[in-house]
Amino acid sequence: MTIFDIIVAVILGFFFLFSLFKGMVREIFSLLGYLAGYILALNYQDELAVWLREIVAQPVIARIVGFVIIFFVVRISFGLIGRLLRKFMAGSTVLSVPDRILGGVLGFAKGLVIVAVIMFPLSLFEDSYKKVTQGSVLAPYLEQIANFVSQEVHERNLLDKFPKVSIDDVKKKIKELSDLKELSEDMKAKKDEIMKSVQDKVKTESKEQTQEKYTDEDKAKLKDILKTF
Repeated sequence: MTIFDIIVAVILGFFFLFSLFKGMVREIFSLLGYLAGYILALNYQDELAVWLREIVAQPVIARIVGFVIIFFVVRISFGLIGRLLRKFMAGSTVLSVPDRILGGVLGFAKGLVIVAVIMFPLSLFEDSYKKVTQGSVLAPYLEQIANFVSQEVHERNLLDKFPKVSIDDVKKKIKELSDLKELSEDMKAKKDEIMKSVQDKVKTESKEQTQEKYTDEDKAKLKDILKTF
C-alpha cells in the first residue's frame, strides 16, 4: 500500500466509525449533500469558472475554485435541511443496531465522495496525479467509481431533476439583492431624515410656546406694576 492508499483508508474508516454512532437517519441528508454537491460541482464548475475568470487569471485555478464553491454551497444547503429534520426527531435518541450499521454504510459512502472531491482538483494536474497515485491499490477502483457515477448521471439525466440555474441568472439575482439593499438603505435614510425633521419641528414649536408663555406672564406683571403708580 502507498501513502495515498493509507490516507484514503483513514478517511473511509473515520467516516464509517463517525457515522456508525450517528445512525442512518442523521446521515441520509449529509450523504445526499455530499453526493449532490459533487455531481453539480463536476458538471457546472466550467460554467462558473468562466465567470470567475474575471477574478482568477489561471483557468485551472478558476475551475478548482468554481468546483469548491458549488460543492460547499450545495453541501451546506442539504446540511441545513438535515438539521431541521433532526430537530423534529430529537425525541428519538436510542439507535438500533441496524440503524447504526446503515449509518456506518452511509458514512463509508460519504467518505468515498470526499475522496472523489479531493481527487478532482488533483486530476487537473496530470503529472502530479500520476506521481501521487503511482502503485496505488485503491486509485483504480476510485476512478472506476467516479466514472460510474458520472456515467449514471448523464444516462439517467439526473441533472434535469435539478433546477436550471445559469451564471447569468446568479448574476441577476445578486444584482437584484444589491438593488434591494440600496433601496432599503435609501428608505432607512429617508426615515431618519423625516424623524429628524419631525423632532426639530416639535422642538421649535415647544420653544415658541415657551416664549409665548413668558411673554404673557411679563405682560401681566407689567400691568400689575403700572397699577401701583
